Amino acid sequence: MINPIISISIFLLAGVTGEAMAANCSVSNGYVRVAGDGDVLKNELSGKTACKANVDDWEWQEYHDPSGALIDWKKGLSDPVDPSAQVGTWSTTNGSGATVTYTYGAQSNSYAVWKTKSGFYDFCIGTTMKVRAVSLMSGQDSC
Repeated sequence: MINPIISISIFLLAGVTGEAMAANCSVSNGYVRVAGDGDVLKNELSGKTACKANVDDWEWQEYHDPSGALIDWKKGLSDPVDPSAQVGTWSTTNGSGATVTYTYGAQSNSYAVWKTKSGFYDFCIGTTMKVRAVSLMSGQDSC
């Protein structure tokens, strides 16, 4: 008979390990790439604000304008001190290998986007996760 504390520990460790293993930028149960024929990825992002939280506040909030402009929410559209402003551009490719490319000045990076079973999005380069647990909100607004 296994000690109840040990069996609970094994169960919890297996759950944590399973979640970590699922978040590896590859197909797994409930973890799917946002890609396909047509504008699947573009439609998923266009007209939405991507919200990335950190421990105390929002790390960043960027609106994917349908025109291709990438807009940092900052303190809002009409804030006199720190208004929303364009910080770069975004574009997508189509197909099963669809990616989104973000360009900030001379810096560009392309990411595969994966949707988690909890409804968040992970942004990956190859099988390396670069940004985890992004939520998408319709429209241009504060997260």
